Amino acid sequence: MAGRRLTQRQQGRIQRLQERRRDRADQRMETLDSAGLGSEQTGLVIAHYGQTLIVEDSASRLYRCTARQNLGRLACGDQVIWQASGAEDGVIIALGERRSLLTRPDYNGQPRPVAANLDAVAVVLAPEPEPSERRSRNRANT
Repeated sequence: MAGRRLTQRQQGRIQRLQERRRDRADQRMETLDSAGLGSEQTGLVIAHYGQTLIVEDSASRLYRCTARQNLGRLACGDQVIWQASGAEDGVIIALGERRSLLTRPDYNGQPRPVAANLDAVAVVLAPEPEPSERRSRNRANT
């Protein structure tokens, strides 16, 4: 648009359009500020995808949530307190108490949570090849 000459009518039209857009943006900001986050509610972590967690509320609805950074690592099965930030989005603000925690080592050897609040764990082995303690020990050493 630099170097292009506009008529006064075109300039006025562009200014009015920009003002309307600014007004709409300000109204949206006011509704977000006045609404903020929803009320605190409890939920259950159903799935964990990187930074995104799927939380089920008490009415069995699913919400895509992010966790506050000061919570540490969350796992599937964790009871959490969260707030809705949109129709299907939310923010996890607190972690409930864990009854149990299943972990595995991460790349640095530190325990990483896999599942929480488990009632039962089943170990399943394939019939073939036959399990061998010696074979599993050799693999662990390599």
